[in-house]
Parts: sequence; structure tokens; C-alpha cells
Amino acid sequence: HELGVTSIAFDGDDGAVYIVPGSSRSGGASSHEPVTKAAVTRVRGLDDEGQFGVSVAAIDVQGDGEAELLVAATQELEYSNRGGAIYVFTGLSAGQYEASDYSGLL
Repeated sequence: HELGVTSIAFDGDDGAVYIVPGSSRSGGASSHEPVTKAAVTRVRGLDDEGQFGVSVAAIDVQGDGEAELLVAATQELEYSNRGGAIYVFTGLSAGQYEASDYSGLL
């Protein structure tokens, strides 16, 4: 029960994805309690104008029962010649990450 929020214009267009924890209570996604900054996960893009976070998905690509975070960067330069990239992240916990902390690229 988490919420993913993206900002492709974060910090000079590097882009960022935020994962905000939700409630595990049945019947609702909100516990009506404030979320602290320490509980939020942020992954920041590498490339100015790379559009990191233009699209996100949580899918179990490894078949282990745990969803991985997939983040698209349609204009990424770091790993391609403006061909874009899809970053795969596994095991992220609350904290600050860079796109270079990825577990795989598609």
C-alpha cells in the first residue's frame, strides 16, 4: 500500500521518484497520520533533461513475489545515446538514492 509520486522537473530536470508509505489497515489506504520525511524513499535521476520518472511501475520481474520498482527515463544520456533507459530497483527502503543505485537496466 505505497504511493509513487514522480517529478520529471526535479532539480534542474534530473527528475525524481518518491515512494510514500501507506497504511496496511484493511478498508483504506490512509491512516490519517502524517508521513515523516524519514519514511519517504527518494530516487533521483542522473541526467539533466533525462526525464527520469516520466513513467513508473511496480512489477515482480524476478518472480520472487516482491515487486521491483521500474522507472523510465526517456531521454537518459548516462547509459545510452538519448535512447532512454528503464531502471530496475530492488529492496529500496526509506532514504535517498541516485539512479546509479539501480539493480538492472532494461
